[in-house]
Amino acid sequence: MKTQTEKILKILRIVAWIAFVGSVTIFGLTIATVVISIILPDAKINFSGIIMNQAELRKTHLIAYLFIFSFTLTWAFLNIQLWKSVKNVLYKINMQKPFSMEVANVLEKIGFLLLSIWAVEFISDGYIDYLSKHIEGVEKGFKVSLFYLFNAGIVYIVSQIFKRGVELQEENELTV
Repeated sequence: MKTQTEKILKILRIVAWIAFVGSVTIFGLTIATVVISIILPDAKINFSGIIMNQAELRKTHLIAYLFIFSFTLTWAFLNIQLWKSVKNVLYKINMQKPFSMEVANVLEKIGFLLLSIWAVEFISDGYIDYLSKHIEGVEKGFKVSLFYLFNAGIVYIVSQIFKRGVELQEENELTV
């Protein structure tokens, strides 16, 4: 009979798969946005909460335009990596021996991915703020969230606890 934890892990695996597929979809839509904006420069497209006249920005400030899209693509790609790692760690957890160095390392990687996503958000927010002050037609439409930074800290702490759990588990096996 399955324990409550195993049932919850199974549900979380499904949620992680849904989030992973959603992240891949967002990445694909972002790439499609870039392609559409190049093919149809007068198309009205809103992405990442940034309000701008893309046709005008592309004509007058191509580098700024490409930077905005590269930040968006980087953010979307890091989200794919994040959910891929979450999905993988949920499959690697073994309820018989819950602490393993492999799980601890993946958790640490997730923490660094969350930190990277926050850094991309922070840098892109500063860049868009700069653009909004220097280029007419670009308006800042979003704010940096501390959500990713806060979660990065929590996941990193959990990864360190897992590493200590691995040490204790190995010590326990040696003493028995």
